[in-house]
Order: sequence, then structure tokens, then C-alpha cells
Amino acid sequence: MAALIDAVGILSKMGFYQTIFPWLLVTAMMYGLLTKYKMFGEKSGTINIIISSIVGLVFISFVKASLFLQNVLPFVTAFIIMLFFLMMIFLFVGVKEETIGEAFKQPSLYWPLVLIFLVFTFIVIPQIFPELAIGANPELASQLNYTANQQPQDILFQQSLGIIFSPKVVGLSIMILIFAIGTYFITREQI
Repeated sequence: MAALIDAVGILSKMGFYQTIFPWLLVTAMMYGLLTKYKMFGEKSGTINIIISSIVGLVFISFVKASLFLQNVLPFVTAFIIMLFFLMMIFLFVGVKEETIGEAFKQPSLYWPLVLIFLVFTFIVIPQIFPELAIGANPELASQLNYTANQQPQDILFQQSLGIIFSPKVVGLSIMILIFAIGTYFITREQI
């Protein structure tokens, strides 16, 4: 009888974690957004399915995007589980569900959540772009004045700076910022 770990290993070898699961996640999220905001009208279920599927396929065609999702999802999942445990603790000590719901609607909670997501992102980026590390990039080492006798924390700080300000990461950040601004203007309520 095969164990659960064996099944996970088989799915991983078959490429489910690189293609099928990211496609399903992106497609489901996109379908949910299109259905919620009714961008193509009330009866646009087929259109929403087609657009969501195409966006999911385009997403998995970029290997780095799929790799980013594979690496960031465990952190996000762990954060959500910790958040649920925290909510359970509050419910256990007698805080009402409505009070917790109102607390999450406060704008002062948004920035810590965004900060936590950014920390997760900066943890994952060196795993996705290993070619940007100092050891693999002599040009970056000379730009940062890297010497072999530096302390590990200095090297880590310099590597992080080199990765954060590399052209690929800066370009990706600008693209995400443009998409975020565009999404804000598309989905905001009209005054």
C-alpha cells in the first residue's frame, strides 16, 4: 500500500506542482474575480471560464512565474494557518466573530499584511533567481566590493541588496506596481 508521501512524490515527478496545480489556482482565482466583479455582464459564465483558462495557461507558460508561485505558497499557507489559529484563540477566550470581522475591516491591518507578504516575497526571490547571488555573479561581487574575509551577515545583506536592486527584480516590481495601480483604478467604486 502506497503512503501519502509516495503519492505526493509521484505527482511531483509527473509535473503536477509545476503545471496543473498552478494552472488550477490561477484559473480559479481569475474566474472568481471575473464572476464577482461581472466585468463582462451578468450572464458571462462561458466567457469568464475561457478568459480564466487562458490567463492560467499564459501564467504557467512563464517558468519563473510558476516557480515563484510554488515557492511563495508554502509561506502564505503557513501565514493563513497561523492567522486561523490566532482567530481560534480569540474565539476560545470569548471574542465574538463579528468583532474579529470588524477588526479585519480596519485599514490599519492592511499594511502589516502587505508587509508580511513583501517579506515572504523577498525570501522567495533568491530561490527563484539564484544566478543573482554574489558567488555566481562576479560582476555583482565587484559592484558590491565583496571580499572573501567578510562576515556571513554582511555577505547576506549585500546579496539581498544585490538581488533586490538587480534589473530583473526591479523590472518585475515595476510591472507588479503597474498592475496593482491598474487593478485599483478598474475595481474602485465610482464616485
